[in-house]
Amino acid sequence: MAVPTVFSRLLLNSGKFLEEFKGQPRNISAGVAAVGEAADYAEVWEWGNIRQTKQGPKTILGTNPDGDSVWLSVQAPFGYIRVHASMYWDIYREELDKLDFSPKTAKGIQEQLERAHKNAAVRCAVIISNSAPVDSGQLAGSIEAVAPGDEILAFDFNEEEESI
Repeated sequence: MAVPTVFSRLLLNSGKFLEEFKGQPRNISAGVAAVGEAADYAEVWEWGNIRQTKQGPKTILGTNPDGDSVWLSVQAPFGYIRVHASMYWDIYREELDKLDFSPKTAKGIQEQLERAHKNAAVRCAVIISNSAPVDSGQLAGSIEAVAPGDEILAFDFNEEEESI
């Protein structure tokens, strides 16, 4: 049976189209970060204060993301970031559902994917900021979306921790 003409053309053109992706980044990353002075303590409400050895006036024994028992704030006894993990996935799926694949170039599709990642990061940043424990107000105001291509995404946090 002969291959339909349209299918043959798609096969031939797909090689050219895929070739265009060679110049594009393989992974697209976006995220959320705490910036400024609040970045120094932003994760204490999520991971606990490792220096604290007994209950304080506004703390409760809880479990951090590693499963360790730690003293956490009564304002966020289960953290304030991870408690919304299912919402982050829902947002990501919603943004991917909005993708427009009408661009006919790899660069155009890459831009659509980056836009979806950026939009998801912005929406997640709002959720995290709104659920941040209330301190001086610095923490909630320090939560920002990190767009694809931002240099902070290339930073290896594990490497930094080991060198301290």
